Amino acid sequence: MDFTSSGDTSVAERWRQWRQAMELYLRLSFAGKSQKEKCAVFLYVIGSSGRDIYNAMRLADDEKDKIDALFQKFENYCKPKCNITVERYKFNTRSQTKDETIDQFVTALRLIARDC
Repeated sequence: MDFTSSGDTSVAERWRQWRQAMELYLRLSFAGKSQKEKCAVFLYVIGSSGRDIYNAMRLADDEKDKIDALFQKFENYCKPKCNITVERYKFNTRSQTKDETIDQFVTALRLIARDC
């Protein structure tokens, strides 16, 4: 997971994509495993910058070995508070580019509309 602000996508969007992939990976490869094992896999896969963020987080004793709590803590870290007015502006001003198909444009609009 890349926690830097560079590139075309925001940290929140990269987190959303990474989280979806990680949840699928845990579901497919670690079904039936303990929460503690899933947390260890999560922390290994997230990388060194993610582990640095984890080490700086304040986690209660009962949260340390729960995968859902770990996902929620990183969700809170990566996803800023949403300004609905700004999100609606982004949606209303989004226009189709010349090299963008209608399907790509509609997909982009649906992604933007999630935050409206």
